[in-house]
Amino acid sequence: MADGQKDKSSAIWFATGADRKLSKMIMRCRLPGQMLVVGKPEYRTVIEASMVSVIPACFLCM
Repeated sequence: MADGQKDKSSAIWFATGADRKLSKMIMRCRLPGQMLVVGKPEYRTVIEASMVSVIPACFLCM
């Protein structure tokens, strides 16, 4: 398995939250006031909880 795939699969866990690399990437790439769109409702819950709701997120159902 490539490192990129490994990082993706372990970046978000309900029990531990978003990992440090993912949190840093979100904070670096997101503009102030910008909402983060995620692909699963549980990702929204984990990201908002682990980042202390600094980042509003919404679930996009396709």
